[in-house]
Amino acid sequence: KIFKIKLFFIPYYAEIYKALSQKFRVGRMRLALLPPRQCYSMHIDASLYRYHIAVTTNKFCFITYYEGEMLHIPADGFVYKMNTRLRHSAFNGGQSDRIHLLLELMPKNLE
Repeated sequence: KIFKIKLFFIPYYAEIYKALSQKFRVGRMRLALLPPRQCYSMHIDASLYRYHIAVTTNKFCFITYYEGEMLHIPADGFVYKMNTRLRHSAFNGGQSDRIHLLLELMPKNLE
């Protein structure tokens, strides 16, 4: 059997890539789903910074750092820069999915 689905949101991500690639070298882009009432373990990522665009969220979704800082990234169309070399986690205490577009961006002048 062939699985077929029309992805209406693909042009949206292509536009994000086009806009960001004017100022940055765009590396990996991926969607991260955090279901309701779930969290990630505390961790440190390999890259120094990770950039987030909230696609869908709720007021009970937070990124928390080990040191105690808690941040909510709203689905407002902005790109948020996060230091991922500090121990952190994300949790969704709400009743709906949290979906973020995660990006790796590098300065264009790096060869």
